[in-house]
This record gives sequence, structure tokens and C-alpha cells, in this order.
Amino acid sequence: MPNPREPFLDLCLLYSDFNRPVFLEAFLNSFVDSASPAEMKTLRRALRDRARALRRSRKKGRPRAEKSWAWIRSTMKLVWHREIDGWSWPRIATALGIKPTKPNIRTLRNRTNHLATLVWQALPAPANNLKALNKWLNNRSIQRFLRSRFALPFNTHPQESKKLVLKLLRREELSSRQA
Repeated sequence: MPNPREPFLDLCLLYSDFNRPVFLEAFLNSFVDSASPAEMKTLRRALRDRARALRRSRKKGRPRAEKSWAWIRSTMKLVWHREIDGWSWPRIATALGIKPTKPNIRTLRNRTNHLATLVWQALPAPANNLKALNKWLNNRSIQRFLRSRFALPFNTHPQESKKLVLKLLRREELSSRQA
């Protein structure tokens, strides 16, 4: 005996990934109109539970820096200018469009320190041994990981990227010793 919901299942497979409005329309027309009372009761419970979960999971407060790709990319750019290009903090602040005051420069330094911490935490190998770390940074998979995670241009500037990672790790090591 053929399944009465077979056309609906075909539509699910066809539209579920890329055309959500068409999928929802097909869901309403094919499934909800022909659902039994028991199925509708199950569906209502599932929707109620999902709505509760969505209400509870609202995150409050500031988003974390490691979750913001724009923050990571802009911070990596300022660190690149500081460590590779040798720019001064006032020049970096001016290039970013902010006034080069002491509080703003302190904020830029804090961003650099935060990025150093993120790089330190992202590396699975111990970062204490610089010789091993230097060899480890030659690995293509590690380079791809750092490129995708921190916008480091290992494909175009591999030596500068390695130098930058090592400087960030030294910065983090110095700040952890002082703490």
C-alpha cells in the first residue's frame, strides 16, 4: 500500500536545505491538513517545548570577542601593523579612525593581549618550546587552521604569519608570568 505522505516526503527532501518558505508551505499544505488529532497534539507539544527552549537560551550581556569574525579580523590587522609593519600605536589609532589618546591606545593594547590569549588557547601543542613550535608552524594543516580561525595570511605571507604567531605567543607568555 503506498504511503499517503510520500509526496510530502519528496518535498521535504527537495526543499528542506535551501528553500525554506516553499518547504514551510508544503508542510502546511501536505502534512498539517492531513494530520490526525493525535499527530497534531504531538506537533503542538513539540512546538511548545521548542518555544520554551528558545526563550530560555537567549544570551544576555556582551558577545565574546572570539565569536565575532569582524573583531578578530580587525584586531589581527592592527597587530599586523604593529608587529610586522612596525607602526606606532598613535599611527595605528589614526588608521583605525580613533583619536590617539592614552585610553584608546590602552584599549588597542588590550585587544592585542586578548588576541594573544585566543591564539595561545587555540593551539593544541604546548607553546613553551619555541623550537618545536617553529617546526610545528610549518605544518600545512596548522597553517590552514590558523588562517581560518584568525585570518592569518599563511598562503601569501607565510614567514610574516609565523613571526606574528610567535610574537603573540611570547606576549601571552610574558603576561601570564606577570600575573
